[in-house]
Amino acid sequence: MAEVIGEMLLEEAVGSLISVIVKAIQKTAMFKDELKKLQGTLESLNPVIKKIIESNKELDRTDPETKNLESLLEKGKKLVQDCLKVKSWNLLTKYSYANKLIDLDESFLRSLTLLQAQAIEIGLDINKTVRRIDANIQRIGLGYVQSEITDYCSTPEVPPFTDGLDEPLNDLRRWVLGDDTSVLVLTAPGGCGKTTLAMKLCSDEKIQEKFKKNIFFVDVPKEPSLKLIVQALCKHNGYQENHFQDNKLVVNRLKRWKDEIGQHPLLLVLDDVWPKWEPFIDYFAFQKPHCKVLVTSRSEFPSFGPSYHLKNLQEKEATTLLRHYASLEDQENSRIPEDLVNQ
Repeated sequence: MAEVIGEMLLEEAVGSLISVIVKAIQKTAMFKDELKKLQGTLESLNPVIKKIIESNKELDRTDPETKNLESLLEKGKKLVQDCLKVKSWNLLTKYSYANKLIDLDESFLRSLTLLQAQAIEIGLDINKTVRRIDANIQRIGLGYVQSEITDYCSTPEVPPFTDGLDEPLNDLRRWVLGDDTSVLVLTAPGGCGKTTLAMKLCSDEKIQEKFKKNIFFVDVPKEPSLKLIVQALCKHNGYQENHFQDNKLVVNRLKRWKDEIGQHPLLLVLDDVWPKWEPFIDYFAFQKPHCKVLVTSRSEFPSFGPSYHLKNLQEKEATTLLRHYASLEDQENSRIPEDLVNQ
């Protein structure tokens, strides 16, 4: 069954379970309330799944919560079918299966909460992509195209509301302000808040006090292009545009830039680095303790430096984030039951 679900669109698997529930309601009067409640939860879940799957395809990302849903759907279909075998006179079994249906519904509600919060994170990634497109359009108007490097390495504006990042922010701040290793890879699955955390770090008062204007935030293109990043770093510091003819000149210019800028404390963030970049990221490392390089990625780069694993968004933070962006003033009327939040 798990293999079949893997081949189907997740939304179709949800629709299949809804059909099984509808048929079960028609065949038996038992568990009617529990089954109708479960049906309502699944009907709320399906459009969220559809949007996230579409967005994940556009952003070339995966969502660990959808894997959890596959297991729940398999479990749910078997449970509903087993409910049809329960005899009306067997009160103990009937009570047991009613509780199993309630637990299943709560599990789907938790997934709904996390997926809705995930959709908010996806929205942040989409905004990031839009910023890149806008910057490219402006550069086309100037007579040349410089693909996928925006605003010459300034830190993007931090979202107005974040939750669950205080502890990792403190950890990264201690690393940046300390004298330990000068490189670190911030890694986690897509949608966990790596970019948001890096933006918060660069905007932190203590970080800005130490590094001042020597903070560089680079949106790294998916396809490796050392030339693009070096051009952006140099342009950010007011150096004349240089159209390098070969990679050797690019590497030499990057070395000179590091020597000049690295005389003072420096923080360089390379955001959203893909595995294809592994042969190139060593070029950005500094041999100076006051110069820090933070790489955010879904992958680890052990040859470059140690990793900091950002945990997935927890249910409490996901619910808080969701309620904020949904502007749910009356939380009692929210689709998210308060008792589930407490759990």
